[in-house]
Amino acid sequence: MHSINVLPPPFGKADVSTSGGRKVRNSNLELYRIIVMLLIIAHHFVVNSGLTGHIIENGDYSAKSGAMMFFGAFGKTGINCFVLITGYFMSGSNITLAKFVKLYGQMVFYSLIISMIFFISGHDALTARSAVDYVCKIFPARSISDNFGGCFMVFYLCLPFLIVFVKALTRRQHFLLICLLLLFYTLLPMFPKFSVRFNYVEWFSILFVVASYIRRYNALDGVRHSYWGWATLGLLLGYGLFCVAVMNNVADEKKFGYVFHFVSDSNKVLAFALALCSFMWFKGLKIRQSRLINALGASTFGVLLIHANSDTMRQWLWVEKVKVVDSFIKYDTADMLLYAAACVVVIFMACASIDIVRSRFIERPLNSCIERAVRRVQKHIGPKLPR
Repeated sequence: MHSINVLPPPFGKADVSTSGGRKVRNSNLELYRIIVMLLIIAHHFVVNSGLTGHIIENGDYSAKSGAMMFFGAFGKTGINCFVLITGYFMSGSNITLAKFVKLYGQMVFYSLIISMIFFISGHDALTARSAVDYVCKIFPARSISDNFGGCFMVFYLCLPFLIVFVKALTRRQHFLLICLLLLFYTLLPMFPKFSVRFNYVEWFSILFVVASYIRRYNALDGVRHSYWGWATLGLLLGYGLFCVAVMNNVADEKKFGYVFHFVSDSNKVLAFALALCSFMWFKGLKIRQSRLINALGASTFGVLLIHANSDTMRQWLWVEKVKVVDSFIKYDTADMLLYAAACVVVIFMACASIDIVRSRFIERPLNSCIERAVRRVQKHIGPKLPR
């Protein structure tokens, strides 16, 4: 029997089972979250470093360029993976104010601390505008277009209503709604004459509708587990061959853009299909419990908040320290891929270590204080809220 932590993955426990009266995290989805975060860092390695711009400006449509584009192609797919995990488990769970406060506190902590470090070190000039921006960092959801952290906070607040909504649907209504949403948000935009504009709150809600259907009706569980793995590998191989074919015929920036066409945003058909197949495979994967995997998996949101904190962080990390473009010019294809993979792993481990320390020495001592404060708030405002 599984019991689900009220804090949704990727920020809480991906899956929790009970053993001997204590909760034990299942390591399969924790491993999944680690792999997905590595893919997101790899995506940032390519798109936040100026490498794509360098390739286009110099017309360098070589095999090395194609390899790096493939290396960093799955960031938007990773977002889908994380939200599918969240939707799957939260569709059968309760939302608590205390967990939201902890999530909010984690975001604000990294936003303020990292900005302060950059001010003190001289990487950011302290001006009237930057001072205002610094104060505004206590509102992480300043943008609900394509900012993952801010959009997820808004989505999290909408979850109680979404849960009520999907529970009110019959199975047939739920299935038809999924078909309708995927038709207009994913399938039709594949064709040149169709387009769709959305923000991530909308798309996260659509993924929740899909994941909650899988959870409520055990949908897709009848498919043999190995098929999901082969489907994932097949999609990756097919996309790789597609990239090779495109790169062999690239002559300008427009054709170069075709490399990313099916994974350029979270609603793209390949980004969605890869996320769904890989999620189903890892969900059914049986592996031994690992304290290391569980600890690293629990830190993945912190890894995201640290390494993708701001434009200043991106400049400092990818341009000044990792020197992605300079390395691309210097190394051949094999060496560049090895260098990129090593950088991704080192950045993940460094950020994960920081978040584990924060969780151990800052968040845990404050947990009881947060829960007491939330109970007082609920005691005073609860009876006044409309039901």
